[in-house]
Amino acid sequence: MCKDVYDEFLECGQNVRNSGMPIITRSYFPVEPNQLRMIIKVYSAPKAVHYVDDRGCEHMASIMVEMPDITGGMDRKVFVEIEFDGPEIHVVAKDENTGKCCDVSLDFMYDK
Repeated sequence: MCKDVYDEFLECGQNVRNSGMPIITRSYFPVEPNQLRMIIKVYSAPKAVHYVDDRGCEHMASIMVEMPDITGGMDRKVFVEIEFDGPEIHVVAKDENTGKCCDVSLDFMYDK
């Protein structure tokens, strides 16, 4: 397991306005057998990066997924779905064992 690796869902500059892009789905696994929660962090970067601490990479949001059923140890999944709609994205994270979901919507056109 590598820490702080940037898992790219879109390439920089890719147009998502009215693109009819499908929902992108990934799955992640706990790093400890008795892990009770997983934090999914969402980042943006103006160019291709490899790690979340690379220059220009910014933390946008965190989603905490409770994983109270530790049956299966490290062989448990959290599914993450990302839906792009112009400058907004909707992220849903779901614990496979319990079916519990957490979600967040992000607007990348915010003022800094």
